[in-house]
Amino acid sequence: MIEETVKAVKEAEAGAENIIAEAKLKAADLQKRAEADVSVIRSDTAKAAQEAYDERMTEARSVGEKKLAEADSETQRQVEALKAAAAEREGSAVDKVIQTLL
Repeated sequence: MIEETVKAVKEAEAGAENIIAEAKLKAADLQKRAEADVSVIRSDTAKAAQEAYDERMTEARSVGEKKLAEADSETQRQVEALKAAAAEREGSAVDKVIQTLL
């Protein structure tokens, strides 16, 4: 009977050691998986941030180019208006110079 009890205790200890060993392996595996997941998440986050940055920069460039084109168009319109006004006044200015000389 004592031998059976000792044997049962030793078997229980061996079983417990196996459970502990398996738990350590599972913990190490879970840690590796978690580290891999973190790496993927970091990579995905960095990629998403870069994509968002690129998109915003593209939008900003587009808006800037549009505003520049609008400013150029407005400047051209003003130049044409000034040329037209100068052309209108040129005739009367020449007439005034001629009248002054006569």
